[in-house]
Amino acid sequence: MYFFFAPDNVLQLSGMTKLGQFMQYHICFIEESRKHHYDVAALDGTIITEAEAKSIPFVTVGWRGFVNVRQGSTLDQIGTTDIFSSLEPNDDSKVTYFLTDDDILNTASLMRKFMRKMLNETYDRRYKELDLETGRLEVATWDQQKAEAEAFVADNTADVPMLTALAAARGIAKLEMANKIIEKSNAYNTSVASLLASRQTIEAEVKTCDDIRKCNALMHRRFNIAAPNPQREQDDITAGATLDL
Repeated sequence: MYFFFAPDNVLQLSGMTKLGQFMQYHICFIEESRKHHYDVAALDGTIITEAEAKSIPFVTVGWRGFVNVRQGSTLDQIGTTDIFSSLEPNDDSKVTYFLTDDDILNTASLMRKFMRKMLNETYDRRYKELDLETGRLEVATWDQQKAEAEAFVADNTADVPMLTALAAARGIAKLEMANKIIEKSNAYNTSVASLLASRQTIEAEVKTCDDIRKCNALMHRRFNIAAPNPQREQDDITAGATLDL
């Protein structure tokens, strides 16, 4: 089984074969016979294919369609330490490896999964912060609060025990309490809708990244992960890397 995750400590990597790393994410392999020892969901891991996992050496650096590798490297043995920077001079210790169409597709697929992971983590955190700001107890009872508030606004003889208790606790009339509940519920829903819309906008951009070059450009513009300098020069990317999620 191949997957990537961000370990909290080195002990979580015990018994796994690490294939590489991108940012905080470790790409790991677990033997089939040992799968039952690990809970990938509890590790907040993302399952990937073998081909995606083995494309890790080409992440970001394969944007030109080729990489310079050490003499004698084979495709199955290429690791991040076998690839030379595009800034290093050519010499007899390196040869050019041209990425296949599958290499490019698998690398772009892996990079999209990295971006979706970072995107989900960011928006999950923002949603939790929204809940904390509002109060989990209040959010948990909003369906009943809003139902009673709307029922009372429509018919002031409606049976509204929660609304009655809340109005009494605040020392205000039930109609005033009902209007406050509706207003606050609508404001919360608007905030959630805004988060969802922003996330979906970026998700749509991620989906369009079908090669390494496009992934690099989006990571540079949205995820604060700088594109390689030679690509920035070729593609006229003048702005620095930014976080815009």
